[in-house]
Amino acid sequence: MGLPMALNLTKSKKFKVVGYDIKICSQKKFKSKGGKIADSLEDLINSVDIIITCLPGPKQITDVAFGKKRIINSLDKKKIWIDCSTNSIN
Repeated sequence: MGLPMALNLTKSKKFKVVGYDIKICSQKKFKSKGGKIADSLEDLINSVDIIITCLPGPKQITDVAFGKKRIINSLDKKKIWIDCSTNSIN
């Protein structure tokens, strides 16, 4: 679901859309449609003001938020993190 959402944002031409995905095939598809790919999650976080995630489940959300990459530690008053993942409430 994340790739179609990112592609729609890219079509609008109103936003600089930078993507990152651990799946190389998703990166290539996004880049072929005009999207920019970040070299790493850290690179993505440092290059945008709004971060939108769409992850497959609770483990991935926990890893991205609190694991080695830690989006939480990179947020400041000028950054917004929107998570669009379908997830459990636990």
